[in-house]
Amino acid sequence: MAVELETGRHIPKNPDRFVFDEEVAPIFDNMARRSLPLYEHVYDMVREVCRDVAVYPGDQVWDFGVSTGRGLRAVRAGFDEPLVDYWGCDISQPMLDIASERCPWARFRRVDFEGDGLPVADMRNVRVALWAWTLQFLPDYELRVRLLSETYDRMAPGGVLFLMEKWQHAGVQPVATSPVPPALQRAYMHFRRDNGYMADEIVAKSTALKGAMWPWSRAEAVNALVLAGFEVENITGLYQMFNFGGLVAVK
Repeated sequence: MAVELETGRHIPKNPDRFVFDEEVAPIFDNMARRSLPLYEHVYDMVREVCRDVAVYPGDQVWDFGVSTGRGLRAVRAGFDEPLVDYWGCDISQPMLDIASERCPWARFRRVDFEGDGLPVADMRNVRVALWAWTLQFLPDYELRVRLLSETYDRMAPGGVLFLMEKWQHAGVQPVATSPVPPALQRAYMHFRRDNGYMADEIVAKSTALKGAMWPWSRAEAVNALVLAGFEVENITGLYQMFNFGGLVAVK
């Protein structure tokens, strides 16, 4: 189906599985701003956190699921140190093509995290790692833990990991009769409609994402970070809106 690049309107070609293909990549930032609550503000927070991170020549920054390079640009804007190596990984070549144009000072790898794991041979002294709305696309919880563990093992002491996701629910696991989850879902639908999404787009995307995305709870994500090696007292919240949120973990 045709894509209207001016508005970002998009109906997935495959109704059963959402793919970040050559149609999605050029309009990804537009789509993200209109469908991920606080999308731009989250990267402002990443930038501000990075202003207080002690960084040294030769340190690395890795963005796992780099999309168009927004995360790498936010980290770089927060750092004063010029001699940092920036790396981005993604399964989507169209995304990597755009990221490489916008971040000519970074290096990129096409990686299928489910099949390839992490490019650990290139990773060392990682000062900042970003997992931004990426792990939710991997169905295996044990794989998520392993990827976070491999990241932790190659981080420098004092290194910072950002984890942003769509949670399965917000806050503590509610009882079955709780009105909160459906209320949050309705609020999120209104958010998308207010940002210009048409009803057919919302239905089509939601259906396609069910075959590609497996949200987990905030508690499961915190537990995965602990299993990876982070101490629970060094894991804090970054933001929360509707069923979306982020965590910051310090090694």
